[in-house]
Amino acid sequence: MIGYAESAVQGYLERDSESVRILERKYHQLQVGALSEADSLDMIRAAWEALV
Repeated sequence: MIGYAESAVQGYLERDSESVRILERKYHQLQVGALSEADSLDMIRAAWEALV
């Protein structure tokens, strides 16, 4: 199993299977807590309207 992550500065390849499983589990936890696309757009619009 191989994992890949990147930032604004660099990419990182992870080859350790246990580390990849941990990263995968954390990624899925983030997905569960994320807003839907529509809710994200509503939040962005509300923030934009508060600024202008």
